[in-house]
Amino acid sequence: MAAYVLYGSEVSLFSGKARAYLRWRGADFEERLATRDVYRDVILPRVGWPVIPVVEMPDGELVQDTTDIIETIEARTPEGPRAIPAGPVQGVVSRLLDLYADEWLVIPAMHYRWNYNEDWIYGEFGRTSAPDAPPAEQYAIGRKNGERFKGAVPMLGVSEETIPGVEAAYEAFLKDMTAHLRKHHFMLGGRPSLGDFALNGPLYAHLLRDPESGRLMERLAPGVAAYVRRVQAGEAGDGDLLADDGVPPTLEPILSRQMNEQMPVMVET
Repeated sequence: MAAYVLYGSEVSLFSGKARAYLRWRGADFEERLATRDVYRDVILPRVGWPVIPVVEMPDGELVQDTTDIIETIEARTPEGPRAIPAGPVQGVVSRLLDLYADEWLVIPAMHYRWNYNEDWIYGEFGRTSAPDAPPAEQYAIGRKNGERFKGAVPMLGVSEETIPGVEAAYEAFLKDMTAHLRKHHFMLGGRPSLGDFALNGPLYAHLLRDPESGRLMERLAPGVAAYVRRVQAGEAGDGDLLADDGVPPTLEPILSRQMNEQMPVMVET
C-alpha cells in the first residue's frame, strides 16, 4: 500500500503541481481519480468542500492546499530532497514564482481553456467524474460540472476588452521562459524547486494539455513545452540550484513582468 494517496485529475491545475512534486521527490504515492464517488465518499466528508488535489498522508490526515502539501511532506520527512530552497534569496524568489503561477498565470490558463477548448473540456470533466458512463452521459455531466468553472472566467478579469492583453502578456511570458530555458534547465539552476512545480500547474494541466492552447505553446515555445513535460514527469535534474543563493539573470524579466502586472493588482485589492 502506498504511503501517500493523491486524489486528483489530469485536468486539474493544482493536481499537476502536486503530482510533479511527488514524482520528483520519489514519494511512494498512488493517484486516485477524483470521481463523483470519491467526492461523495472521501473529499466532502473529510475536507468539507469539493476541491482537488487532496493528499492523504501516511497517518491518514488529508492535506488540501498544494503548497501546504509540499511543506507538510518536507517537514515530516526532512531526509528527502527539498523543493523549498534554504537560501533566503532563492527562497523568496521561489515564493514569488509560486504566487505568480497560482494567482496570475491562472488567468491565461482559464481564458484559453474556456474560450478555445470549451467543448473538449466538458468531455474531460465528464470522463473524470463518471469514467464508466457512456460518452453522451459523460458530456452532460461534464457540462454541468464545468459551468461553475466557466463562470469564474469573467471574475478573473477576462472579457472581450481584456483578451488581447491577456494573450499578449502570456505570449511575452513564453518568450521570456524560452530565453531562460536556453541557459538553465529549471527556474533556479540544475534541478527543480518550488517555482518549477508551481508553474507546472497552469502550464501543464491547462496550457499544454488542452488541445488548442497546447498547439499554441508547441508553435511559439517548444522549449517551454519540453520543460513542462520534464517537470511533470518528475525529472530530477542533473545539477543543483545556483551556488551562493544566486538567481539567474534570465529570470529577471519574468520577475519584472510579475512586479509590473500582478503586484499592482494585489496592492489595489
